[in-house]
Amino acid sequence: MRYYFHPEAKEEFDGAVNFYEQSQAGLGLEFVEEVYATIARII
Repeated sequence: MRYYFHPEAKEEFDGAVNFYEQSQAGLGLEFVEEVYATIARII
C-alpha cells in the first residue's frame, strides 16, 4: 500500500520537524522516525 502527505500536511510536518530540531538537537529526527513507524504500523 502506498501513502502520501497532502501538500499542506507535508508543509506542517516539515515545520514540526524543524521546530523539534531547533528545540533540541536530534529531536526532529526522533519525531520523523516515530511518525514513519506509526504509518508503517497503520499500513
